[in-house]
Amino acid sequence: MNPDEKELLVKLLNAQKGNIIGMCGDGANDVRALKAAHVGISLSEAEASIAAPFTSNIQDITCVPRLLR
Repeated sequence: MNPDEKELLVKLLNAQKGNIIGMCGDGANDVRALKAAHVGISLSEAEASIAAPFTSNIQDITCVPRLLR
């Protein structure tokens, strides 16, 4: 997906009542979707990390359960 599509998808999912949206991303093309999500997790120490409220230096989704706890 391109950055516009990612952001649009997150916003559409956010618009549905009752959804809590999490987004994991690892690059600049994920920044807008990370910001649009309820929970944005950057899996990078690079540019996406400034946009996300949570940053993991483990570059895969194994950080998600820890965050949820």
